[in-house]
Amino acid sequence: MPCVAQVLGRKDSGKTAVIEKVVKELKGEGFRVLVVKPSHHVIDLQGKDTYRFRSAGADAVVFRDPNGLILFANYPDFVRCLSVDVVLVEGLSDFVAPIRVEIREPSQVSEVAQALMRMIKECLSKGNDAQDYWVSLTNALMRHEPGRRNNRDDEVPHRRH
Repeated sequence: MPCVAQVLGRKDSGKTAVIEKVVKELKGEGFRVLVVKPSHHVIDLQGKDTYRFRSAGADAVVFRDPNGLILFANYPDFVRCLSVDVVLVEGLSDFVAPIRVEIREPSQVSEVAQALMRMIKECLSKGNDAQDYWVSLTNALMRHEPGRRNNRDDEVPHRRH
């Protein structure tokens, strides 16, 4: 099972920068990484083909553009079918990952990224049973309302760095 880690913090605190640093380091060491990014932006607009395919009942739709692929999945267990070593979750305060860090301001990016890498490497070296976290993560993703911004990330009790 992959190691599951979460970066929490308010808007513009540096969450994305922390995840970027950690992804680069993990990829440099040959690990497969999945990043989960909830958003209040809607990209599957009504009337567009992807929306129409999903409305017709497709379990999943893959959209490809010149920059890559986007998977739209209607079933909560889609994450389990992906073969990765590490899952990094940005925000999503409804989810409680086994590894959680918080960033409060951009000046902490390097410090938080280093702390997160230490915890991930420990997890990777020990092995980990993330089975329960897959269910929790997919449930939190299914509850997340894409049209509504969630500013509660800083209100959840968690490990601070």
